[in-house]
Amino acid sequence: MRTPIHSRGEASRWEPDCAAYFDEYQDGLFDDFNQIQFVLSSENLIANIEKGDLIFGYAGVDGIFFCFLEGKPGVWAYYGIDDHYVLIAPSISVFVSKWERGEIVL
Repeated sequence: MRTPIHSRGEASRWEPDCAAYFDEYQDGLFDDFNQIQFVLSSENLIANIEKGDLIFGYAGVDGIFFCFLEGKPGVWAYYGIDDHYVLIAPSISVFVSKWERGEIVL
């Protein structure tokens, strides 16, 4: 079951990774070139409690989303078709830098 997350307190299960999100990216980020909101604003965060992920962005292809995993550091890409996660960056700031340089390969 997916549940909206509206505050830093509600997202505390995903500390410390979500702390950087709320400090720097809670307004979201839009990629003009690819025409996608690759980092969602805080009012659009979704938690999948059963799987332990906090979804904060979408890749725009193949149903892939970006998330934090409870108890695991870093930023993860979730591939829904195959039902598996891949670590793509050690932090959200590294993820954003890599995305902006076109270095995220899905």
